[in-house]
Amino acid sequence: MKQAVLRIRDLSFFYEKSKVLESLSFSVEDNGFFIIIGPNGSGKSTLLKLMAGLINPVSGQVEVLGKSVGAYKRKALAKILGLVPQTTSMDFPFTVMDVVLMGRSPHLGMLGLEREEDIHIAMQALKFTGVDALSSREMGRLSGGERQRVCIARAICQDPKIILLDEPTASLDLAHQIRVMDLMEKLQHEKGITIVMVSHDINLAAMYADTLLILKDGRIVDSGPPRDVITFKTLEQTYGCTLLVDESPLGNYPRVTQVPGKYLKTPNKTVHYPRENLNDA
Repeated sequence: MKQAVLRIRDLSFFYEKSKVLESLSFSVEDNGFFIIIGPNGSGKSTLLKLMAGLINPVSGQVEVLGKSVGAYKRKALAKILGLVPQTTSMDFPFTVMDVVLMGRSPHLGMLGLEREEDIHIAMQALKFTGVDALSSREMGRLSGGERQRVCIARAICQDPKIILLDEPTASLDLAHQIRVMDLMEKLQHEKGITIVMVSHDINLAAMYADTLLILKDGRIVDSGPPRDVITFKTLEQTYGCTLLVDESPLGNYPRVTQVPGKYLKTPNKTVHYPRENLNDA
């Protein structure tokens, strides 16, 4: 049985008097692909920041490898957790290699100088993410998909146990979305890294996640394997709109289809609702 590398215990968070997350408890298994979904404002990104130790909870705690995230020194935590934010601001003309080498910071000595080993690790990360040919190019000259893969390479360069990603496919086209998700799956399977991701794309989440957690209004609606939690009843409750859930033609995955309003208002167009749970099929 796999052990938990992350444990969330009765976690709550408020911005001033506004409740964002309330009494969340769950765990993330070692070498798992864990994806958090939910509507805008449900607290997904805040939860990721709490996991990364960037902000402190009002109550409860986040445990990383059995130790409270707040008990780690920043350098020690950076050797365990890699973070890929939704947007990365580059105010200086850094090259791709410059950015990826930043991931070695937790492993450098007092002088902060890269060794030959660090350069080698950075090159391996660039090759793994398929951007090694861009190593000397400035970040400002990259496409959105290339920039995202460079940021992932920087996280890999930290040599972490866990990588946290905040909507890594949000601004990418279809081809780059799949490349990023395939890359995350490759990290999980080939390097044994635990992936924790926030996503808005339910169908991508269903295809790649081992475990899905659905948030709404700062509370857990459901969690578990995609086939168990992606049901018509659960999604309608979460998103407040009409959705169809059926079997993906690709295999053992649920597929979600949005239903336009015109299909609900036009008498000669009928929406056939699916069974509540695909496991009943």
